[in-house]
Amino acid sequence: IVFEATTVGVLNVEPNAPDRFSERDVDFLTILADKTATALETLEQREHRRATLELLHELGLQLMVPEDLPKLLQLTADLTRKHLNCEVATIYLFEGGRFRRRAIAGLPEDWFPDESYGTGEGLTWRAALLGDAPLRHAVADNAVTDNAVARTAVLDRYRGRVPSGRIAHLIAVPLLEGTRPVGVMRVLNRLTHGGRLLPAGFSDADTMLLTTIASQLSLAIANVKKRQRIQKMSAKLENQVRVRTEEAHRLASFVENAPLA
Repeated sequence: IVFEATTVGVLNVEPNAPDRFSERDVDFLTILADKTATALETLEQREHRRATLELLHELGLQLMVPEDLPKLLQLTADLTRKHLNCEVATIYLFEGGRFRRRAIAGLPEDWFPDESYGTGEGLTWRAALLGDAPLRHAVADNAVTDNAVARTAVLDRYRGRVPSGRIAHLIAVPLLEGTRPVGVMRVLNRLTHGGRLLPAGFSDADTMLLTTIASQLSLAIANVKKRQRIQKMSAKLENQVRVRTEEAHRLASFVENAPLA
């Protein structure tokens, strides 16, 4: 019984007498095994849709009124890795002319802390190049090792750290402020339920889901930045009011204490 390009079971039937099964019987059992795999796939798809709705609902609640950006980024990375069943999920923000890692799930936070990507560097940076394809905001590759664009030095560091010992699959999507990329979300290595690398890698549905998550996160980041700007403006205005009030008090005191002509 083959599901997700992986053998998940065996349909075993033993006869009471030798040479009992005919070629027709074998064909019937093969069809029955295929039907069993189809049923498993249908159940998996139903569970995937349910889990997707739960994930988006939970993210929506968390992203609605974000207070702490680092915690928000880490929560999003954790939920994304869990739901997409991938080995590593990371979030990068554009700061100081580079996309710098600000959250990671699947590997320790203090591992490779200076990881970043500049113009033209690797598949991750390419997610910031907006094209015209239906999923123009995404880079998806299920044969990363064979891609000449991938940064060999970075791949080697990840290979030496991830449990699978390989970097086979990748999806990277941009975080957008309008049409301007302000960050990148990336997932590595699609896994089976048993924790092994899934031969087929990420699907189009996985790419669409990550794009949806990135869209929600982009709005949350924009809200955080807007709130920070408002807080700065409010603090500035309060300071101006305080300074003018003090000046008014000094002037009133001066007038009150001034000698009469």
